[in-house]
Amino acid sequence: MFKKIVYLVVLIILSLCVVERVRVYILENWFFPSMYTMAQRNNNYMLYIKCGQIKLMAKDYDDAKNIFMTVLRNASTIDNKRVKILAFYYLGNTFYENEEYDNALKAYAVVLRNEPSNRKALKKFSRIKMAKKEYVSLYPFINAYIKAKPKDAFGYSERCAVLTRLNKLPQARKSCEEAILIRRGFARAHYDLAIIYEKQGFKDLAQDEYTIARKNQPRIKSREELEDMLNIKPTEPDPLQ
Repeated sequence: MFKKIVYLVVLIILSLCVVERVRVYILENWFFPSMYTMAQRNNNYMLYIKCGQIKLMAKDYDDAKNIFMTVLRNASTIDNKRVKILAFYYLGNTFYENEEYDNALKAYAVVLRNEPSNRKALKKFSRIKMAKKEYVSLYPFINAYIKAKPKDAFGYSERCAVLTRLNKLPQARKSCEEAILIRRGFARAHYDLAIIYEKQGFKDLAQDEYTIARKNQPRIKSREELEDMLNIKPTEPDPLQ
């Protein structure tokens, strides 16, 4: 019975992968040509961005970059500010997926300076910065996010992680506790709080927090594991050493 269930799960996953590949193929080969022609004919920058998204999904990173750069070169800042911010965001995603992390940081920084509450941009920006051990330069962006979205637990958990790396454990613990007050059972905050308790020598409390984190997100990874997935070598000295 167990083997049948495993086989069914694998079959479903493979089917979904095939469906996604077919969807991307159809978008790139059937819809993209006419959409791109229409975007050029009408100077429709939102349509350009949709075309760039298709190329990004298809992993055609050079084409995607060219399309987003076209928007940034030609869209006027006054009339199309939102369009340009979107173009910077998806350009950042293109660099991120293509492992051009320094360029991704520059693009996301533009987004976050204009939209401090952009959670998707901050999440990737933070992951790169943490992997590069650039904690100090990350901190203002996290604080700006918290100021813009004071009721979002995500910002407090990110601040907790930075403060932990800076060995400011009491402040990190407070930030984690604030995240949990806002969102009960938030796995990331409980996991980070467990790290703090462990560093402070409270092993029983740490184990309790790990248990809660894994109960709510069974496959949760440590921040170190998430950062290692990017395969980034730090470019700044570790301030903790």
